[in-house]
Amino acid sequence: MENNDGRQQWTDETIKCMLDTCLEEIGRVGRNGQSLRKESWDRLGKKLKEEFGMNLTQKQLRNAFDTLKAKYVGWCYLRNKTGNLYNPQTNMFTLTPQEWKDFKKGHPRAMSLKTRPLPHHDLFITVFKGLSANGGNQWTSTQISGVSLSPHVQTLQIEASINLEEDDGDSHEQGYEDEDPTNNEGPSVKPFNDS
Repeated sequence: MENNDGRQQWTDETIKCMLDTCLEEIGRVGRNGQSLRKESWDRLGKKLKEEFGMNLTQKQLRNAFDTLKAKYVGWCYLRNKTGNLYNPQTNMFTLTPQEWKDFKKGHPRAMSLKTRPLPHHDLFITVFKGLSANGGNQWTSTQISGVSLSPHVQTLQIEASINLEEDDGDSHEQGYEDEDPTNNEGPSVKPFNDS
């Protein structure tokens, strides 16, 4: 199921299969940082090939995983946004055009949420909850606040997204239908002084 441009087209069924398999692998052999272990990527690739005829490299699988994680982070951001109108029946959000424009700046890989709901959001939560280190105007559902609870505690502001998984040094191939490239430079972390 490839698009005309050679990129893999992901359906709700293939996403569900991927997330289910990731959960099985995490339960079986654990994680490798924020990602899966090499043997888990191999099993995931075999499962998608058997079930859907998808022939994906490990890089394409990792790229799809990273994109799904980015969509989850964007979904959490919108769910936690004050004054946001979330419709639980449709799993969609009602934002003004300016709010969508602002959202795109911090979450370019999650813009499909404007027109399509996050499928199987319960699986997304189980797989990705607590995994994402974010910066700027992004946060996950596991974060309480960016404000220190004590005036004596120094907090850190993270200004760029960081990728804690081990990488082989090559860039991930484009493998997800509506993915936008992101800045993969390292994090910029600076102390935030409350005083």
